[in-house]
Amino acid sequence: RRRPIQAQSPTRAGLGLAESPRQQPRHLGRRCQPARELCVALGIGMDCIAPQALFAEHPELKGRFKEIILTAPDIDADIFKRDIAPALAAGCDKITLYVSDGDKALLASKTVHGYLRAGDSAVGITVAPGIETVDASGLDTSFLEHSYFAENGSVLTDIRKLVLDQLRAAQRGLKKMSAEGRDYWKIDLGAPGR
Repeated sequence: RRRPIQAQSPTRAGLGLAESPRQQPRHLGRRCQPARELCVALGIGMDCIAPQALFAEHPELKGRFKEIILTAPDIDADIFKRDIAPALAAGCDKITLYVSDGDKALLASKTVHGYLRAGDSAVGITVAPGIETVDASGLDTSFLEHSYFAENGSVLTDIRKLVLDQLRAAQRGLKKMSAEGRDYWKIDLGAPGR
């Protein structure tokens, strides 16, 4: 049975700024069982799983995760596609990225940092080799629209199918879409079981 590990970056001065990305992977490495772990990385401050800190500096973690789930990552989208996605895919063959177009926390981060965020699909969706991207746009009606991955029944159902049933996106009743010549998946509220 897979035990979930939640990786969430600490904050500095309450501003949502991540601490050193080198701190979290050491903690993860001590808690992992080979090829049995599920890593769920949540929201703002996702640089805690930067590849240079996770797999390059800690090669002992390669192959330890059966699944990595990234939800609403606050990472520069170009850096994610160029550096992070390939490094993560080299260390784990099952990675799912959840994104949304209405996430106000990521919109604020984009305004502060000046770059598109990997978890924000308002301008363009983040797709990369080795990563299954799932678009959950339009599902969250909360104030910040940043908690869709933890509160929306359709997203939770999809995550359950991913984790417990070990189904890939093509097997979970998602709508197949395409961007940048790559496939991604959209949670279809009209689909049976949603």
